Amino acid sequence: PVVCICGPGIPCQMNFGFQAMAADLKIMPEDLIVEGSPELYSWCIERGITHLLYMGFATNVCLLNKNVGVGQMSTTGIKIIIARDMTDGWYPYDLDKGLMPDAIQDETIATLEKAVPSIDAVSELKKAGLWKDAWIVDPVRMAPWGREERPYIFAQSTRVSLTAPLDEGVKIYYTLDGTKPGLSSKLYSSPITVTKTTTIRATAFRGNKQACLESAGYYVPLPPALPAPDVHISDLKGLRETSGGYNTAANERYRIPRTRLPAKDQSKNSTPLMLRQNQYGKGVGVEAPSMLMYEVKPEYDRFVAECGVDEYLLWDEIGAARALFPKLKFKVFIDGKLVAESPWQRFAQQPWRFDVKIPFLSRAINLVVVPSEDSRYSFADWVNAGFVIKK
Repeated sequence: PVVCICGPGIPCQMNFGFQAMAADLKIMPEDLIVEGSPELYSWCIERGITHLLYMGFATNVCLLNKNVGVGQMSTTGIKIIIARDMTDGWYPYDLDKGLMPDAIQDETIATLEKAVPSIDAVSELKKAGLWKDAWIVDPVRMAPWGREERPYIFAQSTRVSLTAPLDEGVKIYYTLDGTKPGLSSKLYSSPITVTKTTTIRATAFRGNKQACLESAGYYVPLPPALPAPDVHISDLKGLRETSGGYNTAANERYRIPRTRLPAKDQSKNSTPLMLRQNQYGKGVGVEAPSMLMYEVKPEYDRFVAECGVDEYLLWDEIGAARALFPKLKFKVFIDGKLVAESPWQRFAQQPWRFDVKIPFLSRAINLVVVPSEDSRYSFADWVNAGFVIKK
C-alpha cells in the first residue's frame, strides 16, 4: 500500500487518484503515452528527440523515481531539463514538527540541479514572446487538501496552510462557508484550525488584482468511536432487502451470485467483509444501489454502524486498476426521513461511523447506499451494524 503523507488527519492507505485530468487537457495524435524508459528512449531515437523537458507532480516521487523519470532517462544520453516552476513536491505535513508542504520542492530541485539543469518555464516563455502577463495559472496551495469527491477526514481537528510560493508579494484571502473569496474575505495570516465539516475557498491578490487561481478544500471530521450493537442487522430478517442490479460483466468476472439479496456476514462477492484491510465477522454486504429496511422495536435506543467500500478488489490481480472507480454514499432514513448520511466513500478510506438516536414511536429504519453516476464495482459493507438496546 501507498501511505498518504498529506497531513496529520486519518492517513490514506491507498490512493489511486481520480477519474479524470484537467478538462482542458487534450491528448493529440502527436502526443505519446509510454510505459517504461526503454519505450520512451526508443520513441526519442525514432523521432530524433534529443532533449526532454520534465514537469508535473510530484517532483520527489514521479519526476525523480518513475521508470520514465529523470533518474532513469538521465542515463540514456538524452538531455534532461526540469521546469522547476511546473512541478510540485510531496511532503509530510505536520505543523507541530515544523514540516511544511513547500519545503521538499526546494530541496528536491536543489538535489536534481546537481545532475541536470532546470529552467523557469514562464520566464523562458516570456523571453520568447509566448507569454501574456494577464494569464493566471498558479493556484493557491492548500495543505492538507481534500475535495467533496474525496474529503480530507480528520479525527478532532486539523490545521490548514495556504501558500502561494511562486507569487511574491501577494495576499491570500479565504472563506469558510463555501462562498467565493475576494478582497472583503478573511485575510490569511496563519494556519486555519478546522473542527467541523468545512469548505475552504481561497485566492490571492496583488493589490486589488487577482494573482492566483482559486482553490477549494473540503474537510470532514470523523464521528466518535461507536459502542457495539446489542442486536446485529445480519441476525434480523429485513422488511425489505434489495442489493444492486444485474451487472453481468462484474458477476461473471467475480462469479457473483445473480441475486438482488444482500449477503449476511460476508461481502456481496462472497469474500470476508473487509474495510481498510480489516476483516469483520458481523455485517451485511451489498451492491449499490441498495436498500435494507428493518422494523424498529420499542426497545431499540440507537442505530450504530460502520460502513465503506468493500475491498474485495484486493483479491483480484488487477484490482488496483479498478479501485479508483467505486464512489458511494451511505444514508440512514427513519420512517422515510433522512436522519444521517456519509460523505462520499472511496476505496480504502477510513470507515464512516453512524450513531443515530431513534425517535420515540419510530416504525422502520432504511439503510441506503447510492453510487455516483460514474461509480463502478460498487460493493459496500455495513459492518458492526445494529441496534443498541435501551438500558
